[in-house]
Amino acid sequence: MASVLKTSLKTDSVVTIYNLVLNADFLTVIPCDMTSPFGSNQFITIPVEETLPVAQYAAVWSKNYRIKKAASVLVELAKEYSSYNGCRRRQLIEVG
Repeated sequence: MASVLKTSLKTDSVVTIYNLVLNADFLTVIPCDMTSPFGSNQFITIPVEETLPVAQYAAVWSKNYRIKKAASVLVELAKEYSSYNGCRRRQLIEVG
């Protein structure tokens, strides 16, 4: 029986993710909109039938710059939504 080496890596760099998948035989879970970076057709998708866990999201910007008013309002709306009644709600979106 052959042994299988399993490597898990967490990164926030989309470029790193693409390079690992293309060049190092890694597998990743990313949004469908990100499967064709820069018009590339180098990736294939594997259909997933099970519901994936709800992800955590973060608003990130440089501490050297002030964010614009519209972005600030969006961040505040996201904060309000995520803390609504102190519970997380799952939204199911059907992609056709």
